[in-house]
Amino acid sequence: MGHLTLMLTSFSHLPVSLDHTSSTLSSVYITAGVLIALWATWYWQVHAVRAKAPSPNIPVLPGAQPILGHSIEVLHNMPRLHDWMLGKARQMNYKTFAFSLPFLPAFHVVMDPLCLEYILKTKFQNYIKGETVYTNFEPLLGHGIFASDGPQWLWQRKLAAHMFNVNG
Repeated sequence: MGHLTLMLTSFSHLPVSLDHTSSTLSSVYITAGVLIALWATWYWQVHAVRAKAPSPNIPVLPGAQPILGHSIEVLHNMPRLHDWMLGKARQMNYKTFAFSLPFLPAFHVVMDPLCLEYILKTKFQNYIKGETVYTNFEPLLGHGIFASDGPQWLWQRKLAAHMFNVNG
């Protein structure tokens, strides 16, 4: 491939190669893009992840990578995700633990029946599902127990409790 030379009228004695200029310009854009991506990742790591980190008394699954968290391991085990989580629960002695994925809040895995009862029954009002869950599940589940919070959830729970009552 030959070089295309652009001769500028006022500087006709100085040939300017477009190949050299465009490759330098491309390098500048690529470098700027990489620097912006690194800054955005750092900013996200400092502000978003720390705000959504698990509570200090919940152990984090070992093997998390910086920025990526446990995403490589999760992606590798995606076809058998529930078996992988059960294996990790076994590794953590069936205690509550957390794992992380990029750009998401920490995931908590709860295996202890007492903790499950506390979360799902005793102090359910402390663990709201929020607007995101409602928006995503409402088209499929309506305003039922799995997509609602607060008084709506309590009403749904009392209604469902009668179905599981042994006496009637």
